[in-house]
Amino acid sequence: MVFQGEEEKASFLSFALEQRQEVGLRYLRETAERLKLRTFPLEELLETLGRIEQCSEPSLLVGELVKRIEECSQEEVDKIANTLMILDTGDYTPAGRLVIDRAVQRIVPKLNSVSSRELAVKLVVSKRVNRRRAAYKFFRLRGLDDRSRALLVSQLDHDALEAPDLVACDTELVQQLGLGRVLDMASSTYYRMRAIQCAMEFQPPSEIMLACSEYPQEIVWAVFEKHQKEYLPYMMRLLDEYRSDAYLLNRILGCIGKIGGSDEIIEALETVTGKLDNAVGLECS
Repeated sequence: MVFQGEEEKASFLSFALEQRQEVGLRYLRETAERLKLRTFPLEELLETLGRIEQCSEPSLLVGELVKRIEECSQEEVDKIANTLMILDTGDYTPAGRLVIDRAVQRIVPKLNSVSSRELAVKLVVSKRVNRRRAAYKFFRLRGLDDRSRALLVSQLDHDALEAPDLVACDTELVQQLGLGRVLDMASSTYYRMRAIQCAMEFQPPSEIMLACSEYPQEIVWAVFEKHQKEYLPYMMRLLDEYRSDAYLLNRILGCIGKIGGSDEIIEALETVTGKLDNAVGLECS
């Protein structure tokens, strides 16, 4: 930086030092508050959590609780969940509700106890979208139970399902709803593949292949990931059916390479070699 004179340089340095001091004081205050929270017993932290809408630094309080959860007993985790349960039912200002939303989003997925599962089931039907998202994240990490499955099915029946990925990754729901229906509602190729993997646990290959007629990429991916050798004849059929689709052909070849024997691999390579030779011929013409 070039200064016009010593006075300008001195003015800039004075300003920079003031800014440095302000930033330092802000960080110093935050560090002191964080360390203060670290000295609180859990009961005192939970008492503060119970009135978090009045807390001057709610993110620091939540951060301290999140750090402690791994060391908490099941009884202590239940106490945290019960405190959040009470918070969820309170009447707060819009700003207070937002603070609680953020606390729920950060804390709930970290919990794992009977009370925390009850809390997550309750949050699934919350009017607050971020609290529902916290519940969905909890169930992604901890798995579904009968109550949460029933709620998701009810949401689906009322065209209000927000987390189709939870359905696609749950074997019981895939079996209850049918693979075809789950494939149609799944949000991405990945979750369709996961639904197929769930169905592989209870459906024979012939039925799965029929349900996946519109989803060749997903079935190839599922077979590859699960190393399902009983699907080899079907992969050989797909090899012929999609010989004009280079992208899918590559996926099928990789799958056959993983689950097939030498004869199947040689046959697959012959198909691919012909495809590559034709492509080279077109490039040279």
